[in-house]
Amino acid sequence: MPENRLRVPGATLHYEVQGSGPVLVLIPAAFMGASAFEAVVPRLSEEYTVVTYDPRGLARSTVDEPGPMPPEMLADDVRLLIAEVSDGPAYVFGTSNGAINGLSLAARHPEAVRTLVAHEPPVVELLPEREEYRAEGERVMAVHREKGAIAAMQAFMVGAGFAEEEGGEPQPWMLMMEKDIDVFYGRIYPALRGFVPDVAALRAGPAKVVVAGGIESKGETAHRAAAAAAAELGTPLMDFPGDHGSFTADPEAFAQALREALH
Repeated sequence: MPENRLRVPGATLHYEVQGSGPVLVLIPAAFMGASAFEAVVPRLSEEYTVVTYDPRGLARSTVDEPGPMPPEMLADDVRLLIAEVSDGPAYVFGTSNGAINGLSLAARHPEAVRTLVAHEPPVVELLPEREEYRAEGERVMAVHREKGAIAAMQAFMVGAGFAEEEGGEPQPWMLMMEKDIDVFYGRIYPALRGFVPDVAALRAGPAKVVVAGGIESKGETAHRAAAAAAAELGTPLMDFPGDHGSFTADPEAFAQALREALH
């Protein structure tokens, strides 16, 4: 894969381009980078010019100075990436907090987005129990400060319902990604927790916005938040196969659902 680099304010992004056709940018979740989409890209590159990238400070992308990396900053990076690889607006897909970055992108830079598919954005500020989620977020950040990245990851997974207990032997992938997990909980997570979509801008803008949720994650926090976001936008929540991470578990079904959502 060619090594593509893009200089943006305060950072340098690594990005990859595969396929041909309309440009489709995939925004990864949490501490993930371009490699998160390696299973689904071959299915999409038959129809699209698929652009994947490592967000600033993660994986092969670098950042110049320490400091917060809020959704607005990360959205501005995607706008510059689109300008680099496309002569006009692009299709955009974002998952989890990548979907939050996508919502920020479509609101701030509507001219850059043709269609946005926001898959399970965890916009917990739209949920009735937002105060509980705020407290849980503070707890996770405190664990990060006191015990480090892996302990914070374990605490988050328990709070999100993905694990039953904290502590214990870390999973191998946590050890492999400890640096990026540390960036996420130290610099990205604190700012994204309070994100509220600019519904007025999204409704007024030219971009089509589709909010999606996995049929196997109904009742989970991210799915409920996605449903709340769709309701705010006045659009139906689109069912996608699988759960919060189904683009890795069943990439063929996921790619087909994404094609349908984009048009």
